Amino acid sequence: MKASDFHLPEERLDDVFDRPADSTDRSLTIREFVFEGHPCGAGEPTLVLLGGQPGAGKSSAIAAIARARSHELVPLSGDDLRPFHDDFEMLSRDHPWLMPNATAQACGAWVRRCIDHALEHRYGLLLEGVFRDPLTVARTIDRFTAAGYRVEVVGLATPYRESLLATLGRFLHPGEETAARWTPDGAHDSAYRMVPSTLQAAADTAGTRRLHVTDRAGRVLHTDTRGTDGRWADPTPGAAPSAATQTRDAPPSPGVARAWLGLYVEHTRELAHRGQVTEQTLLTLERLAAQAREAAHIAFPHAPQARQAITEHSTRLEATPHGTPRELPDLFLPAAGEPGTTPRSHPAGLSSARRESPPATS
Repeated sequence: MKASDFHLPEERLDDVFDRPADSTDRSLTIREFVFEGHPCGAGEPTLVLLGGQPGAGKSSAIAAIARARSHELVPLSGDDLRPFHDDFEMLSRDHPWLMPNATAQACGAWVRRCIDHALEHRYGLLLEGVFRDPLTVARTIDRFTAAGYRVEVVGLATPYRESLLATLGRFLHPGEETAARWTPDGAHDSAYRMVPSTLQAAADTAGTRRLHVTDRAGRVLHTDTRGTDGRWADPTPGAAPSAATQTRDAPPSPGVARAWLGLYVEHTRELAHRGQVTEQTLLTLERLAAQAREAAHIAFPHAPQARQAITEHSTRLEATPHGTPRELPDLFLPAAGEPGTTPRSHPAGLSSARRESPPATS
C-alpha cells in the first residue's frame, strides 16, 4: 500500500470542491466549508501568508489572526481539508503513518482551487503554509499582488526542539475535531531549515507590503512595512531571517528546559505504552533524545543523576521492540532549585487520562 493508491481523479476533486447546482448530493462542499459566511468583493483584499515548520504553532497563530480579522480574512489550511478525502476515516484509523501522504494530493488540489476561488471573487485570505519552498512563496506573493491584493507575511520563529516535540504531542493528543497525524522527521526538518530563506525571499519580493516575525507565543520579534517608494522602513539587510534565527537558536532557560523535558518524558512514555515505537517513529525519537540530552545539561547542571536518568530513559525508549506496548520506568527528577532528586507526586510521563484509566498492556 502506498500513498499514490489514494490519489483522487480530477472529476472527484472538482465534485468535492463544489458540486453543480443541479446535483442531488447535499453534503457539505469544500467551497461552502471554507468560504460560507465570509464577505467577498473587496476593492483591495488582503492576503496574509503565515508560515513555519510543522509543530511551530501555526494553528494557534492562524486562529488568533482569524479572530482579530474575521471581517476581512478567510482562514485556509490544507490540514482542515483532509477529512473531505473519501478514505480519510479509514486511513486515520488503520494507517495513521500513511494518512498525511495519502491525502496530500487531494489537499494540494483543493487548496489550489480555494486560492483560485478567492482570487476570482476577491476574498481576503489567511493562507497557512510550512515555508519549505521560497520560490513558491514568492510566486504566490506575485500572483496576489498582480490581482490587486495587499500582501502581508507572518513567519513563526520556533526552536527545533519545541516544534519537533509538538509534532509528537499532536499525534498522541489531537484536538477533539481533528485526527491524529504523524509528521515524518524529514518533513519537519526540511521545513525548519528553509524558514529563514523563505522569510528572506518574502522580503525580497516587491509585492510584500508588511513582514512580521513572531515567536510561538505571539510575541513580535520583527516587523517592517514597505513604503509607497518600494523601500522597507527598516532597510537592514536580512533583518527578518536574522530575528527568526536568533530566537530559534537561543538556548532555553533552566525552567523552560525542565518543562520541555517533562513533556518529552510524558509523550515518549505514552508512545511506548501504546506500542507505537516503530520504524516510522524511531528517527524522530532519536532526534528528540539528542535534544533531551542538551536540555538536561541546562535544566540540571548540578544534578548528574537527573541527566543520567534522561539518557537511560532515551536508551530504553529506542530499544523498545517495534510495535510492542512497553511501560518505561518512572523518572524522578529534581524540582527547580533542588540539588538532589525529588520524586514527583505522580509517575513522570503519565498523562492524567492514563493515571485515571490505564489501558491493559501485553
